Amino acid sequence: MNKEFDTLVSVVMSVYNGEKHLKESIESVLGQTFSNFEFIIVDDGSNDNSPQILERYRKKDSRIRIIHQENIGLTKSLNKAINLVQGEYIARQDVDDISLAERLEKQLNIFFKKPQTDLVASWYYIIEDKGEIIIERKLPNLKTVKRLLPFENLICHASVTFKKSTFFELEGYDEKLKYGQDKYMWMKMKNIEIIPEPLIKYRWHIGNITHARFKEKMKIEDYDYFLNERIICYFSSLLIQQGELKKARGLLKTHLRNPRHLFYYMLTFLPSWIIDIYMWRVRYSAKMILGLIFPYYRVIK
Repeated sequence: MNKEFDTLVSVVMSVYNGEKHLKESIESVLGQTFSNFEFIIVDDGSNDNSPQILERYRKKDSRIRIIHQENIGLTKSLNKAINLVQGEYIARQDVDDISLAERLEKQLNIFFKKPQTDLVASWYYIIEDKGEIIIERKLPNLKTVKRLLPFENLICHASVTFKKSTFFELEGYDEKLKYGQDKYMWMKMKNIEIIPEPLIKYRWHIGNITHARFKEKMKIEDYDYFLNERIICYFSSLLIQQGELKKARGLLKTHLRNPRHLFYYMLTFLPSWIIDIYMWRVRYSAKMILGLIFPYYRVIK
C-alpha cells in the first residue's frame, strides 16, 4: 500500500440481534492493516445485547459511528448508512462474518491500480457457526461470474468494496427488495474485479438471511431434514464446480438416497469438460426454465 488518506474507505454494517458474533466481526475490522477508515454500524432495532456491545466499542475507538433506529430491514439500513459515509469507497461487513487482516489493503490496491474499477470482491472461506472452515469458495473467472449474475449471485455481499460515486449514480440498493439487493446492484456495475484469494470468512448457519427465506416462504413439515439435504447438495456442487471431485464424492456417498445427490455423485466420474458444461451452463439454464414454470422453485434453488 503506497497511498494513505483520511477516511478513504467507509466500512458499513447493519446489525439486528447479532450479539453472538458481533464482537468477533467488529474486531476483524478494527484489526485491518489499513487503518484510515470509518466504521458505520446501524443498530436496526436490536432487542438483545447488541446496542450495549456497540456502545462499548464506540467509546473505545473513534473510527466507529453508531446509528440506533427502529427496525427497517437490511436494504433500507444500508442505504441510510451509505448516505452518511465520508469515504470514497464503501466496504461491506456483515455481523456474522470475519474480514481477514489484509482485506481492505488488498482491495484498495486494486482501485489504485485500476481507477476505473467500480467494485472489488474476493474469494472467501465458508465457516460453520463456531468458526471452523468448511470450504474455500473459489470463484470462476470474471466472465462467468458476470454471465451468471441474473441466475445466481456468486459474489459474497460481505466480501465487496465498491466506489461510492458509482453506487450513488446507480441510485443505491433497491428498497423494494428484501433479498437480492446486492445482486441487482452488481448487475448494473460495469467494472468488477475479483481477487483470487479468500479475504473474508462467511458464516454459514441457519440464521443467515438466505436460509430464513425458506422458512418464511415454504411449508415444509421436516424443515431440518430439508435444510440438511440442501446443504449437502450445495457444498457438493461447490466442490464439483471447483474441480475437487474426491471431496465431493466423500461428501455425497453417504447421502445417495437422494436422487439429486446420486446424480452429482455419478457426475464426479465424468470427464472434466462435461462437468464444466453441466455445472456452468446446463445447470443454470435448467434453473431459469424451472423458475419460469414453477415460481416456488426460485425460492429453493
